[in-house]
Amino acid sequence: MTKGKYIRTESIRRKLSETRIKKGLAKGNKNPMFGKKRPELSEFNKRTKSKLLRDLWADPKYRKIFIEKLSGKNNPAWIDGRTKLSRRIRHLFEYRLWVQCCMKRDNYTCQSCKIIGGDLEVHHIKSFVKILRENNINNIKDARRCNELWAISNGITYCYECHHKKDKFRRLK
Repeated sequence: MTKGKYIRTESIRRKLSETRIKKGLAKGNKNPMFGKKRPELSEFNKRTKSKLLRDLWADPKYRKIFIEKLSGKNNPAWIDGRTKLSRRIRHLFEYRLWVQCCMKRDNYTCQSCKIIGGDLEVHHIKSFVKILRENNINNIKDARRCNELWAISNGITYCYECHHKKDKFRRLK
């Protein structure tokens, strides 16, 4: 069945071909690959790149090489180590643990609308930035040492909507 397809008759195809010849579009010399052969694929390129990388990543020896070659200043996305301190702190294991502890304490329930589960987030009662400023936290070491930053009593669990109502400066998803 050719539903939705336009079928060209032999006469229409012939007219299109003649038009292309008249306009000079039928000549292959305008094509950048004209007269060239496709290169033979090497054994390396025969496998798909993603599968190859997945196989290499599974090998601990190659994983270590990848990590060394693509971390820090060697990473193509590196720009003078400009990741903000607050972002680096939020990606720490301790921060994730703090979030989990706050949610567990609140029984995975939004403390505003009392909805259980869903898209939950932990809100700092005392502002995260305020804690960083008051305790003069300038690096990750200082952050790990600061007890106020990891105090479970400073967190409260909200759903996404309630958190957005509380914190007007947050970005929307």
